[in-house]
Amino acid sequence: LLRRQYVGRNLFTVTAADVRKTLTPFCFVSGVRVDRDFPDTLAVTVDEYRPVAYVLSGDRWFVVDAGGHVICRAAVAARQLTGRPGPQPTAAEVDATGTAATEPGTGVPAPGAATPVSGQALEDRLLAGPARAALALPRLAAPGRIREGASIGDRGVTEMLGVVVALPRSLQRSLATVRSEQGQIELQFADGLAVRWGDAERTLAKTVALRTVLRRYASRGTTCTFMDLSIPDKTLARPVLQ
Repeated sequence: LLRRQYVGRNLFTVTAADVRKTLTPFCFVSGVRVDRDFPDTLAVTVDEYRPVAYVLSGDRWFVVDAGGHVICRAAVAARQLTGRPGPQPTAAEVDATGTAATEPGTGVPAPGAATPVSGQALEDRLLAGPARAALALPRLAAPGRIREGASIGDRGVTEMLGVVVALPRSLQRSLATVRSEQGQIELQFADGLAVRWGDAERTLAKTVALRTVLRRYASRGTTCTFMDLSIPDKTLARPVLQ
């Protein structure tokens, strides 16, 4: 794409802003740096957002980074990462005229109203995840409406993302869902382990306790099914080891 756009151009006339604009359709691009190696080489360094979670807002799934920046919709991420067309717009994404609703002048589907979902219905949707999940990421829900390119300001979401990034990569990969109710965070892992994390305080101590207990269970050849880390100095786990 860059070769096609800039080959033969005068190096003095190509700026980082030009390249960034060319790469705008690629949602994972967070920044661009340009270096000129005269007489005829333009070196481009591309920085990318690192996705850490899928976030459900209303009936839409989004990909977000550790800081809560909304990178793109999950369907867009799947299309760009796999090179295959994504699913057709849902009914919520279609306006009364029968065409997909878009942001003015962008062609990008506009964020729909955030439909409140709670209880078992929310749990089921979090466990199911996006229709096409091209990334192995944990899933969580955000209240209200979120928008691509913006940052999620909700404190609960910020705290949940903080827990996700505090976990070692091996546990991040096996983390299925994260939920928060009244400031109390709960984790559900793909292997069935449920963790009561508690509040967002003492994250490091809780992470150390989680790894230590899991290693102890592994050394006994036993699978831990539940852990309460709300007080990391007094971690509770089931089944109880004899």
